[in-house]
Amino acid sequence: MNNIVRVGALLLACSWAQAQEAYQVPSFPPFAPAPQMLEAVEDRGETVLVRHARGETEVPKNPQRIVATDDAALEMLLSLGLKPVGALTFSEPVEVIRDMAAGVTLLPVADGVNLAVLTLQPDLIVGWYNMENYAQLGQIAPTLDFMGNSATYWQQATPDFAAVLGKCVRAENFVGDYNVKLEQAQARLDAVMGDSTVSVIRALPSEGLSLTAPGYEGSTFGQAKGYIPYQPTKWLYHDLRRLPGPEVREIPLAAGRLPFTGEFFPRLQADY
Repeated sequence: MNNIVRVGALLLACSWAQAQEAYQVPSFPPFAPAPQMLEAVEDRGETVLVRHARGETEVPKNPQRIVATDDAALEMLLSLGLKPVGALTFSEPVEVIRDMAAGVTLLPVADGVNLAVLTLQPDLIVGWYNMENYAQLGQIAPTLDFMGNSATYWQQATPDFAAVLGKCVRAENFVGDYNVKLEQAQARLDAVMGDSTVSVIRALPSEGLSLTAPGYEGSTFGQAKGYIPYQPTKWLYHDLRRLPGPEVREIPLAAGRLPFTGEFFPRLQADY
């Protein structure tokens, strides 16, 4: 439990939070544990000093006008019962998120800082994507940049951020509910699929089709190089424990995916 920091008698962490399990997909290396995403290092009364990917930043304990820099940060805030005033998004959110985010100003991602962020007058900006303009964002409001992909490692990012704002119980309930649903889903899939294999073909307008692996060789802030869960397949292979098809084993570990062309169709051997 490496994300507990004591300042005097004060505990600045969600003490129940555990690092993500280093699960091993059969025929692949074990995943590296989730890195700590944020660290609340000092309580300063109305504010908290937080260590993140860009250093240390003092942020309000009870922010009223939060802006999320990506879809994952938006979803994390909503899961903690916090409705941001705005969020940068790549596309229209799915229906369940759109309903929960009613009243949130959704801004398109722009080259540079979307100037509409200024009009929202945020008192806190948080996220992982779109942080190449961190210096400019930090001039608008205190800005926290997660020390890793908060979409892939949301089970770690959520309690780490909750510790900053005193939302540990809410985070515990949310992640706990997810784990219960996950166990139920695993049991239902086991009953139907057994040890059947699954391959994932991902379609992106900018990149075409690709055969996607459980992870890739890489590194995140504060963590040595290892085998990192790949966001589009983490839920399937890591959380739901589905087995990858034989063709997935042909993907180079460093790449995480292969371009999927017509020649691949005859070679597909996965059951699903």
